[in-house]
Amino acid sequence: MFKKDEDFFQDRTISFIKLSQLSLPKMSNWVSCKSKILLNTPNFSWLPATSQTVKFVHGDRTGFKQYGDPDNAHKSDSTNHRKPLISLPSTIARNRQYPARLIRSGRSREAMLQTLFSRNLVESTSKNFEDLLVPVKVDPIQMEEDVKIEFEGVEDVDPKLMVEVLENFRNKEIIRELAKEHDITERLFGNIFRSFRDYCLKSKPLDPDLKVIFSDIVKYGHSVDQLFVFFLTHARKMYPHLECMKELKSISDLTQPHNWYPLARTIQRKVIFHAGPTNSGKTHEALQAFKNAKSGAFCGPLRLLAAEVFRRMNAEGCPCDLVTGDDRQYAIDNMNPVSHIACTVEMLSSEMHVDLIVIDEIQMLRDTQRGSSWTRALLGAAADEIHLCGEKAAVPIVKKILDPIGEHVEVKEYERKSKLVVSTHGLRALTNIQPGDCIVTFNKKTIFDTVRKLEKSGVKCSVIYGDLPAATKRLQAESFNDPNDPTKVLVSTDAIGMGLNLNIKRIIFERLTKPPFGDLIAATHVKQIAGRAGRFASQYTEGEVMTLNEDDMCILRGKMEEPIEDIAQVGIMPGFEQVELFSHHLPKATFVNILEIFQSIATISGDFFLSEAFQNMLKISKVLHNYDLPLKTRYTFCLVPYNIGKSNSKENLLVSVIERYIGGQPITANFIATLFRWPLKLGKNLDQLTKLEDAYEFFDVYLWLSYRFPDMFTEPEKIRDMQIELNKIILETIRVIIFQDEPKCDDELLNNLLNEEIPETEENITDEIALEEDFRIEFEAGGVKETTDVEVEAHEEKESQETNTIQNEEKKLI
Repeated sequence: MFKKDEDFFQDRTISFIKLSQLSLPKMSNWVSCKSKILLNTPNFSWLPATSQTVKFVHGDRTGFKQYGDPDNAHKSDSTNHRKPLISLPSTIARNRQYPARLIRSGRSREAMLQTLFSRNLVESTSKNFEDLLVPVKVDPIQMEEDVKIEFEGVEDVDPKLMVEVLENFRNKEIIRELAKEHDITERLFGNIFRSFRDYCLKSKPLDPDLKVIFSDIVKYGHSVDQLFVFFLTHARKMYPHLECMKELKSISDLTQPHNWYPLARTIQRKVIFHAGPTNSGKTHEALQAFKNAKSGAFCGPLRLLAAEVFRRMNAEGCPCDLVTGDDRQYAIDNMNPVSHIACTVEMLSSEMHVDLIVIDEIQMLRDTQRGSSWTRALLGAAADEIHLCGEKAAVPIVKKILDPIGEHVEVKEYERKSKLVVSTHGLRALTNIQPGDCIVTFNKKTIFDTVRKLEKSGVKCSVIYGDLPAATKRLQAESFNDPNDPTKVLVSTDAIGMGLNLNIKRIIFERLTKPPFGDLIAATHVKQIAGRAGRFASQYTEGEVMTLNEDDMCILRGKMEEPIEDIAQVGIMPGFEQVELFSHHLPKATFVNILEIFQSIATISGDFFLSEAFQNMLKISKVLHNYDLPLKTRYTFCLVPYNIGKSNSKENLLVSVIERYIGGQPITANFIATLFRWPLKLGKNLDQLTKLEDAYEFFDVYLWLSYRFPDMFTEPEKIRDMQIELNKIILETIRVIIFQDEPKCDDELLNNLLNEEIPETEENITDEIALEEDFRIEFEAGGVKETTDVEVEAHEEKESQETNTIQNEEKKLI
């Protein structure tokens, strides 16, 4: 550490910590590429922190210049708030200039702060156990003044002497140790003692037994330890949980989740792990075993995949039913279920014994939101034979979890069936697009901007992203896969990573960072998406992966070559039985309080983590806090797959449904239509499209609830009809957004500048139109020539000039 740096922090009274001492993810050095100035920083960093803000700077001392370089500490803000800029790979952002605060992981200050806070390394967001306990008020005894209780040889004790006795009691070390043995923490001890002291001094008359004890202590010098029995009784009145703390800790012990599934533990299960990358045929082999079994269940990560298996099995002569959270379809009818079902992993019943169960994408065990569902399926699947499909990185943790049960895991490894190569160059420009290409981005606005440019060039595109309704995704995928359809290019988010079979020739990453903090995509995620190129037995049997921008290729190659680390932890989630048992010991606690206390005292082994789904359940429970609902009903509502986030509109919708439910009125399609002012209008921008997607999501919630409360959610079929209409509106809205004219007003320019986006100038747009016209003719002819190095250099020089122009405009606007 530089002495100068120490003085700087001390002078500014800013605390600092060495980040090498924290459990941060490994960060690889930037590699110099395309004559860009890149950061190569030492192995330690500073985290200056004030009481109001936390500022993160990583690595080289030049990184301090944004927030206070020791060399520039005394300069005014006007000369220090915009310091020397360096240009980083366009993975961070194309044609953007970033301050020298960027770190060698390629993530911004905000990204690292997000990591720190999310891991509770800087500041814990969870409440302490004591904060969650609501004490019961214990009032002193108050009787009529003429009532007097006397004992022979026992005199009233002077209150001043009682205070001395009580202080001696509080200060004795043995009393503190006895309190801890009865689960009374230091903080609780203080609260209980103050209440106990008021009880002793203000009771009229004092409890006879206490009066005798105080008299003996004062008159005969007995030990103050005799008060502990009364103190403990008072403590248990204030905090009823103290009487059952042992039972509460036992119930919230999550270290042995395999014991939660008694039926599965009675079966000596054979476990087969099909390990391999995308397009290796592992799922195909498992499905063949599923098809040949007398009875079975297929558990997929998405509704689309479960529905695809459902259709495929029935088409191949194997009757199969479909079960998802919001849908049921039958090979025959609901009165005649068949022996095979395809379902989402959350819908697998641990009480259904079948011959064989397939659990696809088993590496999802590590997912912070849904991982607990895969853990539950792995431990609770009641079948003679379990087939797991997924990454090889999941093998060690699966073996470790199943080891206490005594179940052996047979591993079958697979190699990719079709060739996948990393390109030697980036796409460089959209004019180099080809049929069968899939551009992957992580921003909805970028998707539509890209599609708009391609459509203007005569290239028809399909669009797929996470918030898009499942039915719309399926239609978009079918258009792209159909060789007779004019749609030849797909623009998508990482939603294509699993669950969809697509005929993709090339995967093109628009960038390798994810919003909102610019985190670099994990290697496992990059490989999962890249593996979608070159599907076996499709028209493109050889896949290729590249980036849009040439500068990002070095990072892509590094990610594709990086070995995937073995999964260390898997998600876990308590079931209703545990929550119900927990609540029996806390009869006066609210449901929110029950969940918070459960979380605060839960014991979890190092192989597991508490799923973030628990936090969503806690969030919904707070919305329902003021409504009187049976425990099971409340728990079920809290499990609804509806991420309310910070949206007041979503919360209000849920409250409207709950209030009608409590009033005993059926939640009809007309009621839902009234909530949304149905019919909904066509959207014209991304905000309106998002509202339409939110409406579709709420219709899914209705269908989910209709299978749990069929007597109250009585019209699912009408809601499905509304979904069909809404799906048409969403598709038409997408078309409108794609083909609408791009705004060129000053407000748009200012907005782009504030968001560090480089807007298109009229001159640039004119040039692109000319290029696009040439490109359209070449594309329709079946191929496009690649951009030459001379053209690339000319293009870069032009972009540099445009950047200088924009920076001058930015200064004027500011």
